Amino acid sequence: MPECYVRLAKYSDASSLAKLHFTLMKGIPHGILKSLGGRFRLEYYRTTLIEPHSLTLCLVSAEGNMLGIASGSLDAAEHMAYLKRRRFHLAWAAAPVLIRHPLMVPKLIRKQRNKGADGSTDDYIVTSGPRLEFWGVTDECRSGGHAVALLQAWLSIAKLLGADLIRFEVNASEERAEMVHRKLGATLVKEFVTPEGTSRKILQYERHSRMRG
Repeated sequence: MPECYVRLAKYSDASSLAKLHFTLMKGIPHGILKSLGGRFRLEYYRTTLIEPHSLTLCLVSAEGNMLGIASGSLDAAEHMAYLKRRRFHLAWAAAPVLIRHPLMVPKLIRKQRNKGADGSTDDYIVTSGPRLEFWGVTDECRSGGHAVALLQAWLSIAKLLGADLIRFEVNASEERAEMVHRKLGATLVKEFVTPEGTSRKILQYERHSRMRG
C-alpha cells in the first residue's frame, strides 16, 4: 500500500484527474463523464478547477501519482450555471463521441429535462446548496484508511467554508460507499429510480452530525 497524502487539486492536475476519473468509473454503467469521452472529461475538469464554488481534493502518492478524487461544490446551482455558460466548450469537447454515437444526443436531452431546477429532493441529482459530486480511490488505496481520509478532508474543508448541509447521490449498488457515508453520519433523504433504470439514493451530512474530519 503506497504512502499517500491529500491536497487541493490544481488546474495543472486536470489531465490526471480526467484519466483517473475514467479508471474509477469503469465499474459504473452510466455517467456523462464516462460516456462522453476523454476530451470531455478533460474540459470538464478544466472548467471545474476554475469554477469559484468548486472544491476538489486529490489523493497523491509520494511519487506524485494521482490515486483518488473527492470533488463537489459549495453551491450546486452556481456550479451548474457556470457549466451552462461553458456549454459550447463542453459540447465541442464531446463532439467526437456524439458524432460517432448520435443516438446519445436525445438521451442526453431527455436526461437534462428530467432534472429539476429547484434543488428539491424530487430531483434525480442535487441541484442546489453544497453537493459532494464524486469520491473514489484506486483499488490499491481502498485499505489503510486512505479513502476515508480523503472523504473526511473534503467534508471538513466544506464545513469550514460554511457548508451546513451537504447532499449527494449514491447508486444503490454502491453498498460499500454508502456504508462508509453512514458510519460518518450521513442520513438518507430519498430513494428513487432514474429514467435510465438505475436505483439511486440521496443522502446528506448535517453540520451537527458526526461528519468527522
